Amino acid sequence: MAEPEAIVANTNSESEAAIEKRNQINQIYAELEGIYKNKGTIEVEINSIVKGGFKVYYKEIPLYLPFRLFTNDINTSVEEYQKYIGSKVEVAVISFDTNDSIRIINISHLKVVEDKLLQDLKVGMVVSGTVKSIIDKGIVVTLDNNLEAFIPISKISQYRLNRIEDYGIQVGDKLEPVIANITPAENNRKARITLSLEKYIPQQIQQVFESLKEGDIIKRKIKNIIDSGIFVEITPGVDGFIKRSEVSWVKYNVNLKELFEIGQEIEAEIISINPETQKIALSYRKTLPNTWKEIVDKYSMETEYTGIVTAISEKGVYVSLNDEIEGFMPISKMRALLENNKIKLNQFDMVQVKIAVKDEEKNTLIFESAIKPERREFNRTPRESNRFSNNKNNFSGSNNYSIIDILSEESKKELFNKK
Repeated sequence: MAEPEAIVANTNSESEAAIEKRNQINQIYAELEGIYKNKGTIEVEINSIVKGGFKVYYKEIPLYLPFRLFTNDINTSVEEYQKYIGSKVEVAVISFDTNDSIRIINISHLKVVEDKLLQDLKVGMVVSGTVKSIIDKGIVVTLDNNLEAFIPISKISQYRLNRIEDYGIQVGDKLEPVIANITPAENNRKARITLSLEKYIPQQIQQVFESLKEGDIIKRKIKNIIDSGIFVEITPGVDGFIKRSEVSWVKYNVNLKELFEIGQEIEAEIISINPETQKIALSYRKTLPNTWKEIVDKYSMETEYTGIVTAISEKGVYVSLNDEIEGFMPISKMRALLENNKIKLNQFDMVQVKIAVKDEEKNTLIFESAIKPERREFNRTPRESNRFSNNKNNFSGSNNYSIIDILSEESKKELFNKK
């Protein structure tokens, strides 16, 4: 009887030890889950090398640390990795999953290193790096702090070229891009640093700008036509722009889509070049004879003319005379045509004008309204007329306006009803 009792007692003792051990392991797992939820780090000891990584221990729990989450250097040899056996490293718990009592835990030493390095980087900062590789979608760069970053093809330059090879950047080139965006590491995904080289001017583009100068006449094809002007392709990636005002010597409001079409080859003169802002200003009218003075000389400054309103802006209206010359009538010279200080004209309205200014240097014609503002009269009682006759005489100016004329209707009623 004693022997079985002894066996039973021994079995109970082993069960208690197993339960205690299991509880200890569960506590460690619970601790790791809490560290994961709080985005914390732990210290592990590297035990050995297994396929593709290290076998490490956190307390009594074995974990796997892949080489790809240990370092960015894909050229590290197995011999170099062996030097780390027995050492302790800090790792981040980047995932913790439970599936049918099986716990899957992923850790990363690289995230700890990157997080510390990322703290020193800010969006907008200029960084230095070396081109690691070039792919169709952009350029992979190894920064001087060994972090890996990427320049999308859309951010290589403000100039859009057909192929990435056309930008002239080679593997091994040193670059100084700007940080456009930083996405921190999350789960099994590494931190992503997006760079921008938008101020970079490719060599072939530099050569284009160096070959051009103000005053040059170029012959190129129209790329696009918009209301404000015409885009002309100088070379792939570089466009010139002809403002509407640089199309004709005598007219501002020309119908560009009636005069030109996309793909049409035209001549234009370069009037300004700015490589930094990617702007080349062109003039179409400077390739044509300037007939402005010849036409303007037909019109006298003393004569009243009937014009057609071709366009309206906040500052005034454009007026055409006989469909051969166009000028501008500023709001300050059209008081009789205003209603509540707003222009009451519409496009294509007929308007009586006189020439106020002929500016031969700027080829500009300024009109003024031929209609003078009407003087407003009010029906007053004899008492009101006597009361304000002296003031009217004292304040009347060269335009025969009285002080009454500048009062609002409300002010007049209030003033006249005063006893």
